[in-house]
Amino acid sequence: MTSKARIEADRCTGCGDCVEACLHDAITIANGVACVLRENCMGCADCIEACPNGAITVGPF
Repeated sequence: MTSKARIEADRCTGCGDCVEACLHDAITIANGVACVLRENCMGCADCIEACPNGAITVGPF
């Protein structure tokens, strides 16, 4: 299994900080919530550090 980012939608405010931090274009904002494009996600966890709400985890999902 490969580690991928996962968004906790109830904690996400759609600020876009994770989108800016992702160097792999693996996160977008849809309907005010971040969404992971799993095929692009490399599991690098840069998005975790960027999220001010702790809404992102990375693991084998």
